[in-house]
Amino acid sequence: MNTAFVEIKVRCPEKLAALERFVERLSEAKRSSVFPEDTEWKAHFDSASLAYFEILSPEEMKEWEAEWKAAVRKATAMGA
Repeated sequence: MNTAFVEIKVRCPEKLAALERFVERLSEAKRSSVFPEDTEWKAHFDSASLAYFEILSPEEMKEWEAEWKAAVRKATAMGA
């Protein structure tokens, strides 16, 4: 299994514990392959943090998924 990490710069140290809880929950969901509803994920963030997320409609999500899959196909074809 590959190990990956994300390096971050903490601007609000008081929010670090909340971030750690979120990452632990995300890891748990990934290990179990059981992902909760969006409402559980949103509960990890305050309104200022949620403002950074783009909430897509079902139609927008389909369009995004199609674009993502096309980019993956192109990268795969290029040997990435």
